[in-house]
Amino acid sequence: MNKFQSPKKNQIGNLTTRVVGVFLIIFLVVGGFGYISYNSFNSLNNSVRSLASAEETSEQLNELFRDMMKAENLIRIYIITEDDSTFREYNQLKDSINIGLKDLQKAIGDDPLRGRKVDTLKSLFDLKQEMLTDFLALKKKQLRNAYTDKALRELNLDGKSNDQIRQLQSTSVSPKSDSLVGGEVSYRVVEREKQAKGIIASLKRLFGSREVVYDTIPVLDAENDSALVTNGTGYVKRLVDGDSLVNRIEEILTDLRAEERYYRNLLSLREYRILEQDQNLLFQIQETLNELTSIERRTNLSKQEEAQNVADEATNTLFAIGLVGLIGSGILLTLVFRGVSRSNYYRQRAEMEKNRAERLARIKEEFLANMSHEIRTPIHSINGFLGLLQDTELNEDQVKYLRTINGSASFLLRLVNDLLDLSKLNAGKVTLHNEGFYPSHLLGEIIDSFKPQADEKGIELKYAFKADKDLALETDVFRFRQILTNLLSNAIKFTEKGTVDLTFQWNNKYNVAKINISDTGIGMTPEEQRKVFSSFSQADASITRKYGGTGLGLAIVKKMIELFDGAIDLISTKGKGSDFTVRIPMQLASKEFQEVPQSDEKIKSLKDLSAAVVDDDPNNRLLMSKILISIGFEVSVYENPKEFLDKIEKQRFDFIFSDIQMPDIDGLTLSKILRENHQDNFEKLVAMTAKGESRPDVQENKSNFDSILFKPFSRVELINTVFNLAEIEPEKEVFSEKPKSDDGNSSELDISEIKVFAGDDPEMIRNMIEGLYGNMQNDIANFRSYAQQNEIDNLRKLAHRMIPSWSHFSFDTVSQKLRVLEETIESNPDASEEIYLMADDLAEEMSADIALIDKWLRRQSHIA
Repeated sequence: MNKFQSPKKNQIGNLTTRVVGVFLIIFLVVGGFGYISYNSFNSLNNSVRSLASAEETSEQLNELFRDMMKAENLIRIYIITEDDSTFREYNQLKDSINIGLKDLQKAIGDDPLRGRKVDTLKSLFDLKQEMLTDFLALKKKQLRNAYTDKALRELNLDGKSNDQIRQLQSTSVSPKSDSLVGGEVSYRVVEREKQAKGIIASLKRLFGSREVVYDTIPVLDAENDSALVTNGTGYVKRLVDGDSLVNRIEEILTDLRAEERYYRNLLSLREYRILEQDQNLLFQIQETLNELTSIERRTNLSKQEEAQNVADEATNTLFAIGLVGLIGSGILLTLVFRGVSRSNYYRQRAEMEKNRAERLARIKEEFLANMSHEIRTPIHSINGFLGLLQDTELNEDQVKYLRTINGSASFLLRLVNDLLDLSKLNAGKVTLHNEGFYPSHLLGEIIDSFKPQADEKGIELKYAFKADKDLALETDVFRFRQILTNLLSNAIKFTEKGTVDLTFQWNNKYNVAKINISDTGIGMTPEEQRKVFSSFSQADASITRKYGGTGLGLAIVKKMIELFDGAIDLISTKGKGSDFTVRIPMQLASKEFQEVPQSDEKIKSLKDLSAAVVDDDPNNRLLMSKILISIGFEVSVYENPKEFLDKIEKQRFDFIFSDIQMPDIDGLTLSKILRENHQDNFEKLVAMTAKGESRPDVQENKSNFDSILFKPFSRVELINTVFNLAEIEPEKEVFSEKPKSDDGNSSELDISEIKVFAGDDPEMIRNMIEGLYGNMQNDIANFRSYAQQNEIDNLRKLAHRMIPSWSHFSFDTVSQKLRVLEETIESNPDASEEIYLMADDLAEEMSADIALIDKWLRRQSHIA
């Protein structure tokens, strides 16, 4: 088994590691996906931002180009039209362009190539503004040159000329005539520039394309020294020295015209150069803008490629991680699947091994049961014949031989009982059956049974009962007695001299009985104490050789105490002795658990009362009738309810005692019939049952009965029930129970309960025992037959009916086992194998116990 379990544990560990590995890979893959996705998202986000920034830069360049073209158009219009609003709009646009250039520098940031281009663009724009400023200044200077005033200044240099000019200035020609007073008017052809209006004419003048026209102007005749000119008011004056003045004016005008033409040509030349430079600057600006646009386009393409590369790289990385994770998970999942398959295989093998172990345990249990049956039967026979031999005349040697045989047989019987108890405890088949008892009486009986053994070894056996002497408790008395017997037996066995003390204490607060058994024996080391409660184990091998024993006693004690939900503590010192402390929770006995002797007057008060006993068990009918007759009842007994129902129509009863479980018509059905149809024919209806009070069928029909007696009940309980229902107050004195024998292993028959029923009349006692003995023999035969033929339901009914009979002889072990058998059949009727083993075991015990009745009856016949 160990060889098989080790690989399984290793496999489970490997499987756990693989599962953890799968989850770790999944965690790493998901984490890697998340990390790379986050970084890729950030990179793509930065690329998108860069692309957006590049798009904004391109839009700024295009906007700057549009603004520069618009400014160029505005300044040209201003040069032609000299419109101030156009010039103001031009200045605003120029400021906007400067701001745009600054924003463009900020947007480009630390990029050296684009930064240089933007700086160049700004320098060219500034240079263009400087040249335009120079051009406008030059043009304004030209416009400020007033040639008429200059000519007048030239004429003003001569006083005569000045007078003549003043005369000329005051002379006017009549608008109505071109004639001159005193002379004829002649005309002279002159050259002048055509003053055309409109944008086209202005652009022509701006770029030096002039249109010359010829005109005639009136002049005075040279032969006339003076001439009269009609003025605007109608009078005429004469021009004095006309030729000299005209010549002078012509000379001055000619010089000024030449000077004007010179400056005009110079201005045109400078204007042309400025325009040529402006065109070059404009071309450079446009080229710079184109270069910046091209750089931005290339940058955008680079950013797009970078973003695409980031996306491709992230996709490839994620694909690679996913592929690696998929492959790794696949490998580990394959290993996990293999591990699960192996685990299932090992689990199936373990289940098979478990079933095999359980089967071996059952076989072992069956073997122990069969072995105990095979051993106990001859042992009981040996004990029976030993008892018969003891009643014969024996010499001293024969008595010695019988004592030795008796001791060996008793040892074998205890060993078999211990093996059976241990087997049942390990299988969980031992159940507790609580009943009321007086601890002071029970412990007194146990002490009394061990006194001969202690006296034989010269050991002082002490006993202290530190509680109320009348304390009544409820527990499984048989198992409780077994625990104390084993502990006390061990204490005496391992004590050569000194004392053995037994102390009982009751904790009323927690309802716990504390029993302390101490001795001054050989004691134990701490290592020996650790293994003393193990099965088939004793503290030392030398102890087995010296004291004997199988090492089962304390193991059984510990398991039984645990069955009580109790605890056992051990304090021991090597060479000084041991101290065992047992704590077992118990409940206080019910108020009905008391034995009350009734006075003769009160017994006489029951005279003339009638009672009917309905029970299919003849033993119960016999005992009930004896008890009821002894307290004054007139008793009628009936084997089945049908017979009783025929009688009750013609007869009235004060009390009806009915068993619950009966064939054909059970006690519950009988109670309903009586309550519905015969209520006037009886006073009190009492149920008798071996079923627990908590059984549903009992609880449902409890109201049909005036009281319920639970088997096995004592004579005292029966009398108290009668007194309560008859409203007769019982005596208050409480006295102890009649002492009972140890158990069925005693060689003497306990007839104390029979004496309670029959009194001190030997004939009645004998008659009752003979009747019970015959019925019990028939029950055993039927019991074996039902078990062998697998008649489970009949076996259950018979077990239920046999419980009171065996309880009357204080065969507590058999009574409890009958009750356990009944409960087992009711809870699991299909467990035929287990039921058969229990029944077979029980039949052997009943045969051994009934041999004591047979022995008692033969002894009474011999006495008679």
